[in-house]
Amino acid sequence: MNDTHIHPPPPVAARQLFAAWHRLECGIAMVALVAIALLLIGDVAGRELLAPVLRRWGLHVGSGGIFGAQKMAVYLMVLVAYCGIGIAVVSGTHLVPRVGFAWLPTRWALRVARIGDALSGIVLLVAGAYALELVDATLRTGVRMPSLGGPLWPMQLMVPLGLWSAALRYLGYAFWPGLRSPTPQATA
Repeated sequence: MNDTHIHPPPPVAARQLFAAWHRLECGIAMVALVAIALLLIGDVAGRELLAPVLRRWGLHVGSGGIFGAQKMAVYLMVLVAYCGIGIAVVSGTHLVPRVGFAWLPTRWALRVARIGDALSGIVLLVAGAYALELVDATLRTGVRMPSLGGPLWPMQLMVPLGLWSAALRYLGYAFWPGLRSPTPQATA
């Protein structure tokens, strides 16, 4: 039995879907990081540069910063963090304990990797389901974001979505190992 029989090549559509999904997640993370930078730079510039100048001209502008900029930056960072889980899975840069890797024969490596991917996917699916319970509880109780006043649940929704994104990738890798990009460890 050869590896092609054990590990069928992924369909082109699956490859394209995973590639588009990765680009989307990277794009969302990048836009959020730029927004964080702009919010924080604008907030500091407003407070430390613009507000003092306007006050000298007799215009009172309050603190001069962007209202809620730091809170918005924190919520955007949650979005980046949970996009980052999927991005790390794709790029192979997530933390992987190396204890016990040499305990099994190397000829089992592909099968063990598939089992590991399947287990990782299942664990992340379950974790995402529990995270969704938190989101649901927040939605039902009407918890709002401190100082910003908006509902908190849309920001919390990033947690289960990020976990499920990584879970579905792992399950895809378990089913079609050829979807996985070469990891930095494998190419080094």
